[in-house]
Amino acid sequence: MFDNKFVSFDIGTKNIKIIEARLMGKSKKIIVDKAVLIDTPENSFKDGKISDIDTIKEVIDSTLRKDDIKAKKAFCVSKSTAVINRIITLPLAKDKELEELAKYEIEQYLPINLDEYIVKYKKIEDFEALDEKMCSISVTVYPKNTAKGYWNLMKELKLDPMALDVSFNCIAKLLTYSPDTVINKKNYRLEETAAVIDLGHDFIELSIISGGKLLFTKILQGGGGYLDANIASQLFIEENDAEEKKIQLCDLNEESNLNYPEAEMIRYCAKIVVERWVRDIERMLDYFKNKNKDKTISKIYIYGGSSNIKGIDRFLENILHIPVEVINQINSIAMDNDDIDIKMILNAIGTIIRL
Repeated sequence: MFDNKFVSFDIGTKNIKIIEARLMGKSKKIIVDKAVLIDTPENSFKDGKISDIDTIKEVIDSTLRKDDIKAKKAFCVSKSTAVINRIITLPLAKDKELEELAKYEIEQYLPINLDEYIVKYKKIEDFEALDEKMCSISVTVYPKNTAKGYWNLMKELKLDPMALDVSFNCIAKLLTYSPDTVINKKNYRLEETAAVIDLGHDFIELSIISGGKLLFTKILQGGGGYLDANIASQLFIEENDAEEKKIQLCDLNEESNLNYPEAEMIRYCAKIVVERWVRDIERMLDYFKNKNKDKTISKIYIYGGSSNIKGIDRFLENILHIPVEVINQINSIAMDNDDIDIKMILNAIGTIIRL
């Protein structure tokens, strides 16, 4: 009965997102039967790495039983500053030779011991340069000890680990899974160049997808948790209360409200932090444009917890001068309930797609 169902985990410093879903290959649909969001135990997880497997296992096991999630095939998604992704150009070769060439190139400019990392690559395109056949590939380098933590966790939970994915790959797969993707009831064209920004708790992750291929990704320090901490220190309240007030009272599109000093203080705190995010995002977009002069970014999509801040899409759009949309709906995803905001679980959904 559960052979065609999968369970997916997106573990973060603040929350653990768990979904049980089915992949309908012919129709290119993902049916999310159950979605749960729970607090991550304190000091059990940091920067993509499980540091207290017993505590995390306990809260996940309890949740699986309480919510009657019975799927055994498990997927995990990870986001970490320790994960390295590079686009490199190599002479065209067979797969095994490309893998060896990719490892050699990575070792030349990264001061790491590759024996401690998993190296995966994905071909982007073949081309000719100076009468030589070349190809560009995306190389992802992932710490083995971090991957082992997820493997051990799945085994402790008596689940069958199918894959460990990275968040930037998950969102890219989700947007390009169907040739007829529709986001917020508007067609998403595979040939266009779009930036996708995950406004997470600890980090902001910027990915750029063009022609259905992931061409660039960068993790930026300072997510929604930094904003919550800033509000909490100004109002002398707990960070959880600050997060609630941020969502309830902050509207980046509103003018100053001197008659409501608390709302004005929260808006002021948010504006300072979001402006810093925008400067970092703008710098990365400029870097991409300089490296890819033939491509124009036509749209920015945002998702994740801080995309719920009122007016953040228009705020970003007014500074970056590129249309910005919050991802509220994708036609390939069907949710059986609305208990969890879809933009909180997009990475967990994307990881079960196997191309």
